This record gives sequence, structure tokens and C-alpha cells, in this order.
Amino acid sequence: MSVMLEFSSIKCGEKKFLSWNMKILILAAIPNGGLRLDQEIREIGEAIRRANKRHLFDIRTANAVRPQDIRRAIAEEKPEIVHFCGHGLEDGSLLLEDDGGHNKYVSPEGLAALFQLHMNYVNCVVLNACYSAKTAAAISKYINYTIGMNQPVGDSIAIKFAQGFYDGLGYEIEENQDIFKRGFDEGLVAMKMENCSQGAIPILLQKVSGRKNSSPSTELRTFEFNVVTIRKDNKGEWITRRETTPRQNQCFTQQLSDGIELEMVKIPRGTFKMGSLTTEEGSDDSERPQHQVTVPSFFMGKYPITQAQWRTLARIVHLQVNRHLDPDPSYFKGDNLPVERVSWYDAVEFCDRLSQYTGKQYRLPSEAEWEYACRAGTRTPFHFGETITTDLANYNDNYGSTTDVGSFPPNAFGLYDMHGNVWEWCLDDWHSNYKGAPTDGSPWFDKNDNLYQKSGLAVLRGGSWIFNPDYCRSACRLNDFAGRDNIYYYVGFRVVCAFGRTLQ
Repeated sequence: MSVMLEFSSIKCGEKKFLSWNMKILILAAIPNGGLRLDQEIREIGEAIRRANKRHLFDIRTANAVRPQDIRRAIAEEKPEIVHFCGHGLEDGSLLLEDDGGHNKYVSPEGLAALFQLHMNYVNCVVLNACYSAKTAAAISKYINYTIGMNQPVGDSIAIKFAQGFYDGLGYEIEENQDIFKRGFDEGLVAMKMENCSQGAIPILLQKVSGRKNSSPSTELRTFEFNVVTIRKDNKGEWITRRETTPRQNQCFTQQLSDGIELEMVKIPRGTFKMGSLTTEEGSDDSERPQHQVTVPSFFMGKYPITQAQWRTLARIVHLQVNRHLDPDPSYFKGDNLPVERVSWYDAVEFCDRLSQYTGKQYRLPSEAEWEYACRAGTRTPFHFGETITTDLANYNDNYGSTTDVGSFPPNAFGLYDMHGNVWEWCLDDWHSNYKGAPTDGSPWFDKNDNLYQKSGLAVLRGGSWIFNPDYCRSACRLNDFAGRDNIYYYVGFRVVCAFGRTLQ
């Protein structure tokens, strides 16, 4: 389907080096009693500013004398790297102050609990303090990369390491190379080339992947939901009916991090008529010829991917397959809002990271899978019936923005937001009609099925918060904004898991 709205787009590059502004928070713990770090803090800041790719770093500095100073600074800045400069004791405690100006020792467990609260956006912690290896080990349970010192460390060593570390983050890397490991190695080399005798002092600890339900066989649970339908009464007025008896389906829950999970709904095998007839209002020839498709069973996300889910995977840099993911790309902000302003390539990268993280095979849905799941056994233009209302979906700018996923009634499979909210990427190449389309539910590719080498148009489904209801129909296909590297504030995606088909 074509549409002539004018919106801007942003194209993302494919460079193999750090290509986004990484926020670095330097925390200076300078308690009373003659322990001063002012010069060291300034020199480390200057080392970062002189780094090879210094324009890539957004540097913030905060005095963190008391425990609450550290808590507040991290919560306010939401950095990707926390670079802590302070003093440590042999038991791993860090020296701070209490409210009365007296020395206060914070245990490794206390610091670990702090970073557990901020694990969704802090990706790396650098502890520039003596004997901080114990604290680093505690923090590494929650943070992907933690650097500590296993012995006393001098100012000059800390500065040289910092300069090499941030240089390394900006260098070009090879495919699948770990950015933070490269930075750490560069920091060690910088120390050794200055003839520093303490080159073995820094240690790098990586979070052990806390995968849950990582095997292809996943425990299913039953959930209940109520379906709403709409039809005309005897007076010709539209009325909605909410079923009083809940329906049931099965799903599994994929844990992404503490408090962040992904619900995947079972979509049963079935056969349906894909596309629309010429008599369907708002349809066009791209939806024809209507044809029969048999779709194997698979699992689909109960909701579009949310911003909290996106951020969790985007922050895990060591899972990167082909491209960096901006952790906060969306125009509208909210953890439970659908992520938007993500390209097709971004969505594919997210699926690949999710597959690595869980051990299951996640991907974008094929067009056939998407429409089959949306219809959920219906043949009407919408799974609700012949039309939709603002009580049933978010469309036509009635709410002025995206809305929290799950705000409107589900379809008969228990899927939410299949009409409106955000357009959803599908895996297929765009074809102008269904002549020659697959009939087995598989994605329709042209010659090249290497996803990262694909160019041209993909397919968008489902309509969005700003489009009129014709674009929200089950059969509607959109290509006008479906360039694979385009990003818009009305385009997101949901994922499918087909391990029952691909890993048997």
C-alpha cells in the first residue's frame, strides 16, 4: 500500500568502530583527612579528552564523597561507563565519608547492590582504587564489564591505563571483536610501553551470562484473556461485546534481566486465506491475489518489543553480531512503550543478540506468520470485526503518541497491539503483489537470503498510532517507509521464536 506523508528518515552506518556518544561518569571520591585526588581526576579527564576518538565520549564529572552522592550521580546521569577514582583497603572496601565528615567504609557487597539497581544502562565500571579487585568481582555479577586493581596503584599508572583504555574503545575493530576487551588490552599496552612496573595490576571481569530457560525445550504456562468483538446492531450502530468467558492459550516467559522479561505466545499450526478481496474497503492490489497459506506452529511476542526490553539487549555489547544498537532510540519515552525509530537492520541485530543470549532461535516474523497471527482465525478486515474504534486500538493520532503495550484488548490468540500503535517490521523482501508467493508460511526472499547483505525494501504491517484505520487492517502491507535502514517514530517490531520448527 502506498501513502504520501512526508517524514524525515535517518540512515545508520555499518562502520566497525564505536560510532555513538558513550557517556562516561567520572566519580571522584575525595574524603577529608588529606586524601586528595583532584590532580588525578583532572589528568584522567584530560587523558580521555585526548583519546584517539575523543569526540565519541560524553564526559561527566561528579564529586562522590558520600554514598548518597554516588547513588544520585549515577541515577541522574545514567552513564554507560562509571569511572571511579578513590581509595581502597585490603579487604576491598572503598573509603568515603558519612554525613558528619568522618571516614566511612563501603563494602564490596554494598557497591554491588548499588550497581544492581543500574544494570540496565551501566555497561562498564572502572574502579581506579587500590585493592578494588574484590569489589570488581562483586559488581561483575550485575555489570557486563568491571575493571579493578588487585594491588595498590599509583597515579601515573591509573592515568596511562585510562588513556589506553579509552583510545581502544575508539579504534576500529574486527568483526565480532569485543570492544571493551579491546579497550582493556590497549590500556595494558599503554602502561607497559611507559615502562610501568605494575602492568599486571588491572583485572577485567565479565559478567557470567545468567541465561534462564536457554534450552530449546521451554516450559509452557497457560494464561487467560478476554476477547472483544464489534458488530452493527439492528439500528446500524456499532456495538462492542466483551466475552464473559475468558479464553486460554499457552506461552513461555523469557527472562532478559531482573524485572525484564519477554512473553512468547504459542501460535498453533493452521491454514488461512492471506490477503484481501477487491470488495474490502481500503484494500489495494498489493494484497492480492488472495491465496491459501499453511503456517507451521511458532511462538510470537505477546506485545511489540518494549523500550525496556530493547535497552537490555542493546546494552550487552559483547553480544554484538553486526552493528551497534542505540540503547535509547525512541522519540516517545517510557519503559513499557514500544521501541520505535529502529531500522530493519537494527531489528535483525536485536533478534540475533536475543538468540545468542537465550540459546533459542529468534527472528522477525514472515509476512504470512504476521497476518496469520493477527487474524487469529478471523476473516474480517480487523480481528475485532469489520471496523475498529479508539477503545480498541491506537490509530489516527487519537492519542497523540504511542501507548503502553497491552493497553487495548487482545485477539483470539492472546496477542496485543496487532492493530495500530507501531508499524511492525517483517522479514520478507517487498513484492508488489502475491503472484508467486510462498504457501508454507516462510519469508519471501529474492536471490540473497543473507540478512545483513540485503538492500531495498522490506515490509511493514499493522498500522500505527498516527495512520488512519485502513492502514491498520490485517491484510494491509506498507512499503513506502520500508527502506531497511530507515527509522521513524511510528515503526517498531515484535519477534517470533520458531525453535519447534528449526531445532527439532
